[in-house]
Amino acid sequence: KKEFKELLKAGMVAQDEDNYKEAIESSFKVFAPRGISSELQQMLDDSSAEVDSSSSDFWVLVAALKDFVTNEGGGEAPLEGSIPDMTFSTEQYVNLQNIYQAKAEADILAIERVARNTLKKIG
Repeated sequence: KKEFKELLKAGMVAQDEDNYKEAIESSFKVFAPRGISSELQQMLDDSSAEVDSSSSDFWVLVAALKDFVTNEGGGEAPLEGSIPDMTFSTEQYVNLQNIYQAKAEADILAIERVARNTLKKIG
């Protein structure tokens, strides 16, 4: 972690100093555990997530989320779509925000598709 922060400091130039300071302050996120919370994993592993015609809409959505996490998500939950405030030009920030929002929308559509297909299957 220390080496990573030193690498960031080495690349710091006067005009981008604020960006580098923010990167250094947030560098711990690079090393944070990834994946989903244990609470969400417990829900995905619940036997009720194996849906049938008597399952509630809630469990159909949980099953769709489980499918997403396993397949499209690569072990991750869908992207939230928001990004933190940061030092950036307005244009660059909006472009990055649009990328995140597009990915979040694609994730939601993938879950919706699985939920609809599941509902068709189980009647």
